[in-house]
Amino acid sequence: MGKASLRIWIITSGRRGDIVQCRAVAERLSSDITEKVVAPRAPFRMLMPFGPIDPAERDLIAAPYPDILIASGRRSVPYVRAIMSASRKSGGSACRAVFMKYPGCDVADFALVWTPAHDRRQAAGIITTLTTPHLVSGARLQHRRAQTHPMIAALPAPRLGILLGGNTRHVSYDAALIRAFCEPLRANLPFGSFLVTGSRRTPPEFVEALRTTLASRPVFMAQEVPDNPYFDILAGSDALLVTGDSHNLVSEALAAGVPVHVFRPPGNPAKFTFTLTALESLGWIEPEAAPLLGGKRKPHDATDEIVTALRQAWALPA
Repeated sequence: MGKASLRIWIITSGRRGDIVQCRAVAERLSSDITEKVVAPRAPFRMLMPFGPIDPAERDLIAAPYPDILIASGRRSVPYVRAIMSASRKSGGSACRAVFMKYPGCDVADFALVWTPAHDRRQAAGIITTLTTPHLVSGARLQHRRAQTHPMIAALPAPRLGILLGGNTRHVSYDAALIRAFCEPLRANLPFGSFLVTGSRRTPPEFVEALRTTLASRPVFMAQEVPDNPYFDILAGSDALLVTGDSHNLVSEALAAGVPVHVFRPPGNPAKFTFTLTALESLGWIEPEAAPLLGGKRKPHDATDEIVTALRQAWALPA
């Protein structure tokens, strides 16, 4: 069964992070992908990941069934079980399920489970990686390098890409922390231009502080164009400076094949501190005190690691 013939369903409760991680793995296995979002009512959602599905959503488990289920989020667990059971009873080949992140129940319910290494879960059927799966594939970056966004192409190289996360439950970008991030950028850095992109969590005052800091330098602010050319920024940067409040943001940066410098805000949870320490010890991210310099590095992509493990476990063709 080739890549194009694999039928894949993605099951989530609609959280963007869950959808992206599932979609990342699915896209590298097949082009036949159906995304389903579950929204169980009370009291069913209160019992999850245990208990039955919401009967009002039985249409979500209707045939024809997929070859592979990729799911994330505890509310999706009963639906995965129901689909696998219905698939077996239909007389066809039973579908196989991979669950992204710990499901909150016995992992033996699934063919394979992916968890980040910082969760420190080890058991048969669990795949772990230091970084998270994402949509920043080598093919996507190569395509963007061949068709560089015109506003980025017009800027002088080398270029420093600046990826901003934002406030979390553990980290708050107040005026002092924003100054600490911006201050090193006032130096005479060896970059011809700067490419800045934020997220939905980025405080507006953080963006404005960067705009002021870089006012005398050629700079591209992604917030000033209708569609954020995020992949173009990753593809067009010779080094990346990333706020260390997001595991996903750091993981995506590491796929670009350039030096990744991580600004480490105080207050990060111990799990993410563990990850950053491990990444630095392996040489995947630059030492905290390293100067901001461009160059080439080996890309690191957890999505490929996960997909390779799935292909090997299930004897899927490349």
